Order: sequence, then structure tokens, then C-alpha cells
Amino acid sequence: MKKIHPQIKIKEWIQDPKIGFSLMHPEDITTLKQAISFSIKNNKRIYHEYRVKSERGYDWHAIDGQPDETVNGKTIIYGAFIDITHHVDYEATLEQIAFDISHVLRRPVTSMLGLVDLIESEEELSSKKLIEYSGHIKTITTELDEFTRNLNEIYSEKKTRLTFYNKFL
Repeated sequence: MKKIHPQIKIKEWIQDPKIGFSLMHPEDITTLKQAISFSIKNNKRIYHEYRVKSERGYDWHAIDGQPDETVNGKTIIYGAFIDITHHVDYEATLEQIAFDISHVLRRPVTSMLGLVDLIESEEELSSKKLIEYSGHIKTITTELDEFTRNLNEIYSEKKTRLTFYNKFL
């Protein structure tokens, strides 16, 4: 935490948890408090992901720890705060790839299959019809080529960002 937030004085933070919560995305504070409370009440391991302010906006962190009751009846959670931003970015990229393949590529592939069915159903394929069909094929392949070039550009940029980010972990 000192590396990510050098302005925070750890001793003060330990005395006042509000300091740590002030670094979090407002939407994540309640669920983290609930997870910590559950962990302490039930003496169960905690693993919880949440967003934390950073120079880039918000990064993803996780708390991973085990509560332990002390002699005086207080509970301490032993564990670590982990920066998981690169994992979250990687998962988001995989989800985007899956979406692009299943949704965006579906239209031209469906068009191509329909065109193949149409060609196969022709009793006699005239040169005029062949030229018409080849024009449709060219339109579809041009669309697919443009789409894959755009995907390559997008994913190359994401890969570069993830590689750059991982150098500093």
C-alpha cells in the first residue's frame, strides 16, 4: 500500500480504517465492509475484490486473509492486499474476444452460409449469376477482413498495455 499510496501513513491507517476506505471506489465500500464483517463473525477466510484510486483512475485490488482472534478478544486479519488489475483487464479482454467472435462475426458467416446454400440450390449457374454471387462473396470477405484488422489493432493495443503494466508489478 505504501508503494501505491505513499501519502498514507500506515500507523494512522491502522488506527482509522476510514483512511483505507477513502481510497476505494464508493460503490465497493459497502460490499468490502460486509465481507470483512462476515469473515470476522464466522472466522472464515476472506477474499474480496474491489477498486482503489490510482494515478490511472481506479485499479482492482483484492484482500486475501484469515481472521485470528487475539488474547484480548480483538480480531486481526492476517493476509495481503493484492493488485489484480492485470488479471481483471485480461479477463475483460477475453470476454470481449468471445463477444466479438460470437456476435460480430456471426453476421458475415451467416451471410456466407446463406450464399453457399443459394449457389448450391441453383439448377444451372449462369455466368451472370456467378458474377453476382462473386460480388456478394467479395463484399462479405472485405467486411470480414476489415473486422479482423480492427480486432488485431484493438487487441495488440490491449496486449501492449498489459505488457507495459506487468513490467511495473
